[in-house]
Amino acid sequence: MAIVVTAAVVFGLMAQQPPPPVTCSSTDTPPACSAGPSEGTLCTTTADTLRPTQASLGMLLVSCKTSHFNGKSSQKQASYLQDHVIPAVIGPEGTLFITDHHHLSRAVLNSNAPGSTVYVCPQRDFSRLAHNLTSFWSLMKKEKLVWMEDNTGAPLSSVKDIPSAVANIKLDDPYRTMSEWVRDEYGYIKCTDSTASFAECKPNPVNPPFLEFIWADVMRTVSPAPGIYNLSLQEQIAPLLQAYPMALKSVKLPAYSDVPHYYGGDKIPFPKVAVDPNTGCEVN
Repeated sequence: MAIVVTAAVVFGLMAQQPPPPVTCSSTDTPPACSAGPSEGTLCTTTADTLRPTQASLGMLLVSCKTSHFNGKSSQKQASYLQDHVIPAVIGPEGTLFITDHHHLSRAVLNSNAPGSTVYVCPQRDFSRLAHNLTSFWSLMKKEKLVWMEDNTGAPLSSVKDIPSAVANIKLDDPYRTMSEWVRDEYGYIKCTDSTASFAECKPNPVNPPFLEFIWADVMRTVSPAPGIYNLSLQEQIAPLLQAYPMALKSVKLPAYSDVPHYYGGDKIPFPKVAVDPNTGCEVN
């Protein structure tokens, strides 16, 4: 059963922001992450080596990202991955725990090129502070770098509920898929190059970890789609599209102005996207 999440609760959970993450400079020949990742140094690996920090995915969104990736030539796939650097925390024994781009990582693993090189930016090194997984996860929870909810918004009982590999994530959160649609319609703001001028991205352009999940929790409350968790991916599309307009309208209500990166304006840097009713994927 999904929990009811108010703006105050969501903001209270996320109010203590972690310090700004370290950035990684681009380089023509980044080292392999297996050689020993270093904070602030871009490195390369494959998606099957990455550890997740969440227990669910929007599986419809993963399917769309997989199709998008498969539609590229091998050269364009490589260029796309180079442009989509995956942020991570270095854990015990140099293990990389990713804090964003879980959907992209899973899409690569599901694609026609699962062994593609991905680019990782280790933004924080907790291996120096946490020498085992117990102390590591405690630190991750303290810094709000792990998403402790299941696919319905209910709390996880333990970090042991988080799979040990991106490929092993089984829980499907349809509202995480919807959250992507709402985000891309500027229902809330994720700071990117295109939104750098927005007030929400000044003076600190850092996105809160799991921003899309924070807003997914709002959407599952304000625009419920009964029975959505029991449907196949294809069956999800129609009820999600039916609930989508209310979600897009509701997230702009003043009641949610304290949720991170709330946006009540109507400035749209790029043309709006549309969702294909047959695939559930965004199209320009």
